[in-house]
Amino acid sequence: SSFVDFQHVAYLTTSVVHLFVDIEFTDDPHQFEQKFNYRRPLYPILRFLWDEEQGRGKQAIREKALEALQNIEATKPPLLLSFINLFLNDSIFLIDEAIDHMRQIKVQEQERDEGEWEQLAPQEKNEKEMNLQQLVSIARFHNIMSNETVEALSYMS
Repeated sequence: SSFVDFQHVAYLTTSVVHLFVDIEFTDDPHQFEQKFNYRRPLYPILRFLWDEEQGRGKQAIREKALEALQNIEATKPPLLLSFINLFLNDSIFLIDEAIDHMRQIKVQEQERDEGEWEQLAPQEKNEKEMNLQQLVSIARFHNIMSNETVEALSYMS
């Protein structure tokens, strides 16, 4: 492939890690939830760089890890330390949110299945149904994102 001849794998790897970190500090008012969508396309790129035949992506990460160890007490955290911290925070948040939404889904499904919704006015019942569908959608998103984040953590560990 043409990537074999690419001379700047280390720079590209560092840039992708830097971008991952920088996404945390956007001025987007919806940034908190949106950052997961911004980071998602970086996962396959990181995977590709990690699995690259000549190991140059892995080597670039190792060099950043050594740099982080040498500068662990610096005022400004080293890039890789920030990257790992954000990755871990993302995975914990996404898993927590997925579990919380699934718990809410279970409660609402039990209410529906036990007939509690049958006593509601048609509009209220419709709102409950729409709310349940929205919860399922949000839970699916958090489950998919947490899975992708944990998978990325696993191959980089």
